Amino acid sequence: MLLSAQEISLARERMLSNMLALSVACIDSAHQLLVATTAVGRSGLQQGGAHCSQLLGLSPDMAAQRSTAFVLDQAVRAGALFEEALLVASETQKVVIRCSETQVRILDAMAVAAIERLRKTSPWEAEPALDALTESLATTERALHRLSGAAIETVAHLEGEMRGKPGAAPGGRLSS
Repeated sequence: MLLSAQEISLARERMLSNMLALSVACIDSAHQLLVATTAVGRSGLQQGGAHCSQLLGLSPDMAAQRSTAFVLDQAVRAGALFEEALLVASETQKVVIRCSETQVRILDAMAVAAIERLRKTSPWEAEPALDALTESLATTERALHRLSGAAIETVAHLEGEMRGKPGAAPGGRLSS
């Protein structure tokens, strides 16, 4: 056996903890989307009721103008909701990237532990190959860390551009 029971148990615990963090982020994202959708829907229904009551004594031309304004307001609400959904998705994407990187680090730590255990029972001639494997894992992990950082930076940049648009309040929340 290349890994001890304790090493396997620790790796399993770290993996489950990482998956729990990812699950919590996904549930939180779904909750944020539900809250935003509910708020926009409730607001649209309230405005729709008020709109219908205002149409009752208006001339056909005035009713058409008010109806056009109502439809445009609904389109603005839909656009704001879409923007909110994109911001929530971008936050979730950053969590997915971080959790993926963490998962790779956990697997790499298991591989390094197995290599070190193998090193103890291998002849000295295998030492360069084991060193190369360990260095290869470390190099790959550093490259993944840089790629993950660049991906998160790109998502954050796009998120910042979206937040700079009218209709979004600081923090990515819909303005009321």
